[in-house]
Amino acid sequence: MQYPLDYQLALGRILRERLAVSTGGAAALHAALRRLEAPDFGACTACGALIDYLEIVADPTASRCRRCGG
Repeated sequence: MQYPLDYQLALGRILRERLAVSTGGAAALHAALRRLEAPDFGACTACGALIDYLEIVADPTASRCRRCGG
């Protein structure tokens, strides 16, 4: 289960934009950018459900869904 390609492309753009203006947390953003290419990007590490797209846009470094404490 993963986001549609246009969502993934938009997330990649968002991550790159945040990296360009980041004053801290760049390591987490780089890690999220690498994970974006993985087939399970956006899947909650606790339950496996797909994290809501708007939550990922708000925090692309999120690894857990809201229900699991993300």
